[in-house]
Amino acid sequence: MGIFSLLVVVEVAQPAEPLDAPLFYVMFNARCIQRILLTWVRYCQPKRVGRAGGAGGSIAMPVDADQPGIQSLEIGMKLFRRLHDAGRSLRLGELAEAAAMHPSKAHRYLVSLIRTGLVQQDRRGRYSLGPYAYHLSQSQVWRPQAAEIAIDAVSALAPVIGETVFLTGWGTAGPRLLHVEEPPKPFTVRPTSTEELPIWNSSAGRLFAAYLPREQVTPLLEREMAALRTELRLSASECRKRRQALDALLEEVRQRRMARTNGERIPGINSISAPVFDSQGRLLFAITGCGLEASFPPTWDSDIAHAIRDTADGVSKAFGAEHGRDKPQAAAAAAPR
Repeated sequence: MGIFSLLVVVEVAQPAEPLDAPLFYVMFNARCIQRILLTWVRYCQPKRVGRAGGAGGSIAMPVDADQPGIQSLEIGMKLFRRLHDAGRSLRLGELAEAAAMHPSKAHRYLVSLIRTGLVQQDRRGRYSLGPYAYHLSQSQVWRPQAAEIAIDAVSALAPVIGETVFLTGWGTAGPRLLHVEEPPKPFTVRPTSTEELPIWNSSAGRLFAAYLPREQVTPLLEREMAALRTELRLSASECRKRRQALDALLEEVRQRRMARTNGERIPGINSISAPVFDSQGRLLFAITGCGLEASFPPTWDSDIAHAIRDTADGVSKAFGAEHGRDKPQAAAAAAPR
């Protein structure tokens, strides 16, 4: 079933202003259920048509355009589809224009769509797909909107902890910087790398290494280990010790659902990263705070660590994760050991 096919909302059984009436939940009866199914079929539009019961096929059910449906539901789904197809967050005016609808009318439908979890509104008033929409979606169309939501959270976190906060996603060879937010103070630490961050000695890298599938991470770790061995002239036994130490660190990351560095990459600079998961338990982003050791303690229970973790948990919930701090089943099962 598509992302549009599971919204069960009907209109109040009053004929006044059927096109402008907001959406409400009502008690089901036989006629009501029939109208819901007719509207549902109209929006499903199967991509493949096959024989009933045939492998990989679906049954195309013809719907007469003149058959009665639920106009409020159709209008609400039209608005939702425009938001989905946009691939980014939209302001009320943009969304209303895309749906050829007056803003005040669009706003009423958006209120109901927010209540269902299909749409959400950020602190700047923009609309994007909601947690239930992320939970239902099987495509990658929503990822740009997901990044916008995460960036908005990062921007709000930096002034709260008074330290630099950045967002990373998985690139071709490690975590890639997506956004950096500096706090309003005279001196800050800012990552300047234009390439992927290392896995070995960055908190974001350790976070991705702990949760991504083994086949994604192992070749990159081996490449970094080979470069480290050449640079520091390490023996084979020393390389094994370092790899064992990293494996222990990754296990700690999975247990605490946070990663940290204590000057390993750049002396005097500490960092803490927390994971952002989707509804399937897959790691999407890492939210990382970093700063000078004088003002940024690398302890797990510091106020900074709690703020970073709480922010990441909140973004995870916005993406359909049921419980921000529950163990992500899909990610944990796939993680390298």
